[in-house]
Amino acid sequence: PSPRTEWKASASYSLGHTDTSQPLLEQGVLLPLSQTHTLTGTLALAQDLGERTALKVDGRFYGVSFEAPDLIDQASLRGTAALERRLGARSTAALEYSLEDVLSDQTGLSYLTHFGSAQWTRVLSPRTALLLEGGASYTPDTQSAGLDRATSFFGGASLTLRPRGASVELFLRREVAPAFGTGASRLSLRAGLSAAASLGRDWALELGGNHVDPESPASASEEYPASDDVSVVLGRRLGGRFRVSAEASFRHRGATGTREALSSVQAGLFLSLAGPPLPAGRQPASGR
Repeated sequence: PSPRTEWKASASYSLGHTDTSQPLLEQGVLLPLSQTHTLTGTLALAQDLGERTALKVDGRFYGVSFEAPDLIDQASLRGTAALERRLGARSTAALEYSLEDVLSDQTGLSYLTHFGSAQWTRVLSPRTALLLEGGASYTPDTQSAGLDRATSFFGGASLTLRPRGASVELFLRREVAPAFGTGASRLSLRAGLSAAASLGRDWALELGGNHVDPESPASASEEYPASDDVSVVLGRRLGGRFRVSAEASFRHRGATGTREALSSVQAGLFLSLAGPPLPAGRQPASGR
């Protein structure tokens, strides 16, 4: 709407399964195969308040429902406000506050989690940047959330590399997040990699990997095993409107006291309608 103000919005609905639902992949929740209905939406505002200061406000909605009767439908609404200040040509500091409301269909009740943190971003070179974040989260209703304590350390680090014709992001993050399908939240340590590279004029390669290690209370540790998710996509544009891609993914969840270890492999060849070509070194998925 103006040189100092920017709006962004998105929404999506997908009919799929537990091994393709985007919120479940981000949370590292690997569940028995079941049909899912997934609804997501985002709304963001960025406002420059001066030469060095900016205000960013955004909201995010996730909702997943399951056909399997033993999996619990859940939804999450999270709002974030951040005040950023440029400290120089290469450094930026920010204070950020988030509030997440999680609703479970099992009880019909919701619970809140507060997040507060300080961030520091440093541009190490024209193609490399480092983000550090540290703070705390607070969940007053620990019983509904399934947590053993109300306050936990929240934060992590990410490194973004942009070599010519490619982009790479590495991240490490610890936070409380809802585990859709379980009816509760969990404290997890997540590490991941996302990369995209242009292989000539029409070819592109994408790689992704996530490892989630839940830090559950001892009484529930067997129900929240570690999980891994790896994906590879090799795509080629066919003319201006079509794209053919070979895609493969591997997912693994450790065994629990009531369920065996779960692994899945998917591979396929896809023909898609495609928009204009993306520039090389596009932004990968965020570790957030």
